[in-house]
Amino acid sequence: MANTVINKTTSTGLAVQKQTYYDRKLLMETKKRLVFDRFARKIILPTNEGKTWRGRQYNDLPVPTTALTEGVNPAGLLMDQDEVTATAAEWGAFVEATSLLRKVSFDPVATTDALRLLGRNAKDAIDKAYLTALSTAGTVQFGGDATDTDEVAAGDTITINDIQKAIRTLELADAPKFSREGSLEHYVCITSPYGVYNLRRDNDWQAPHEYVDTKNIYSGELGMYNGVVFVSSSNYFVDEGAGAGTPGIDVHSTFVFGEEAYGGVYLGSDAVRTIVHPPGSSGAVDALDMLGTIGWKLDGFVPVILHNDWLVRIEHAVA
Repeated sequence: MANTVINKTTSTGLAVQKQTYYDRKLLMETKKRLVFDRFARKIILPTNEGKTWRGRQYNDLPVPTTALTEGVNPAGLLMDQDEVTATAAEWGAFVEATSLLRKVSFDPVATTDALRLLGRNAKDAIDKAYLTALSTAGTVQFGGDATDTDEVAAGDTITINDIQKAIRTLELADAPKFSREGSLEHYVCITSPYGVYNLRRDNDWQAPHEYVDTKNIYSGELGMYNGVVFVSSSNYFVDEGAGAGTPGIDVHSTFVFGEEAYGGVYLGSDAVRTIVHPPGSSGAVDALDMLGTIGWKLDGFVPVILHNDWLVRIEHAVA
């Protein structure tokens, strides 16, 4: 059934106090699971001022290579800038419940099962949107001896050496590092559980419990190596059948990046809203008060690559 009737949550059947509870519950279910969103620069567009964000980033000025000549002014330097644009769009999903189900067990269904599922659904939608943007961005590296995606063979799994190469690339690009209380400045690596399996077997791995201060570690954080914090995500990019062999093996992507490599443009707020329409709130569309809905919505969101040189994408096989 198409949801064509928009109602205020205060118009029928739902107390303000209960709506507040729903909002907090869904936000908790969503935020505790987000990975890619956590490291994005949040760009909030004010309401009633359009949905397109435009950002400018200046390129470095040419560095003088010779000394000045007495009494002679050199040529002026030109300021060169690039423009980045992104247009936010609405995101959301909902589930339906019959009036009979709600009469029998409304609270358990709405506040526990539905909200948990919707929170996970919102998390996956947001994280996968970031993942899609990152999957075609950045400086590309390849595992093992591969020099292109179709050369990645089964033995070209990700190694600490690949991480060292990524660090070198980011440092050459002057990519800024993340910082947090009680920890050294660091880059971030997001990989899949498959990538973690390979990396964890290295003797240089430093586990979270070995940190000086563990209270500020990121959710999902697995360890640190040489100034890179590793975070595992169950959302990961796989280029199916794109690697070497017949048929080709699946090629996975691991991302290593600095602060503000990418961001998220949000309209009004980055908070996920809960929208509840109890049975009887939709007028003629639900003539017999049979159906109600509960859903999540972002009023506007789009991921954006801010500094392509501050992101390294490692394409590799997995064991």
